[in-house]
Amino acid sequence: MNEPEDNHQVITKYLLGSLAEAEAERLDELSFTDDAFAQALKSAEKELVDSYARGELKDEALEKFESYYLASPFRRQKAEFAKAFQIFAERSVTETSKENVVPQKPTPKKIGEGFFSSVLNIFASPYPALTWGVIAAALTIVCLGGWWLAVTRFKQTTDDIQVKQEPTPQPREQERQNQPNVPNLVKPNPESKNEQAQLSDEERTRREQDLKKEQAQQQNQQRLAKELRVPKRQLSPAKLSIASFVLVLPMRGAASIQNLSIPPRTDLVNMRLPLESDDYAGYRVALTDQSGRENLWRSGKLKTKGSSENKVLNIRFPAKLLKSQVYLLIVSGVGSDGAVEIINNYPFRAVLK
Repeated sequence: MNEPEDNHQVITKYLLGSLAEAEAERLDELSFTDDAFAQALKSAEKELVDSYARGELKDEALEKFESYYLASPFRRQKAEFAKAFQIFAERSVTETSKENVVPQKPTPKKIGEGFFSSVLNIFASPYPALTWGVIAAALTIVCLGGWWLAVTRFKQTTDDIQVKQEPTPQPREQERQNQPNVPNLVKPNPESKNEQAQLSDEERTRREQDLKKEQAQQQNQQRLAKELRVPKRQLSPAKLSIASFVLVLPMRGAASIQNLSIPPRTDLVNMRLPLESDDYAGYRVALTDQSGRENLWRSGKLKTKGSSENKVLNIRFPAKLLKSQVYLLIVSGVGSDGAVEIINNYPFRAVLK
């Protein structure tokens, strides 16, 4: 198996929440910093959603998709849009195939095939009297036909001679011009006009509905493209500008707020948050404004690092989220039963140079 296929499988497991936490954290970071990975992640997610819409996901993959991927309202909306688009495409293909069906014409029989077979069957009859009677009748018909043909040809020749002697009549159009005020004997059929008007109305309604569906589909695609747009500036890990800080355990009073100077053109901010104890199965960190009401960034599930006495949490988020003001890092503990509890707040003041 080659490297692109390996990367595709890893990204699919990442989307389904099947990777280890350390590997998932690494891919979370790459999705912000590496444009090539972000594009591959976007393509793999589109392919995964299309497979779900077509009903190709089975067993464990289907269960992971419904339990993990569809847990997000935004992702559920993308899956519903893919299903609606799949139904519309299948309906269009079915209507097109019905219109393209050409009815098969019955194979015509060769001229004279039935007649000659009937004649041969007559000669094979076990009744000689019937056979000779049929032959006599056929001869009589042939004679009468020849006589009728001769009379007809003679009459046609006589008519041709008379026509040559008579003057040439005027053309029909000239006769019509010479006869003014000739009423039009062909009357329009009002029922046919009503049927054509009804068909045109139905066709117009169907086209308007198809146009509305296409416009709605284009609007949804444009909205999804805006939400999933990746920054054009490519950042490789070697060219990233990272500012690292260690926050102390929070103390009461305004004097405990640390001032963090953020250098210009900083891409990422690293934070080390010390903990008093390690009593939870995992932790989550959220970056909010000073009031703690507006969430600017949130981490995945984290594990502590360091020695048994000095446990810390390492986080990293984009520096472009910060302005020159006070922020809070809210640390929550996640129990083994999934319960979440806020355990500490780390205030700091960002100073942009």
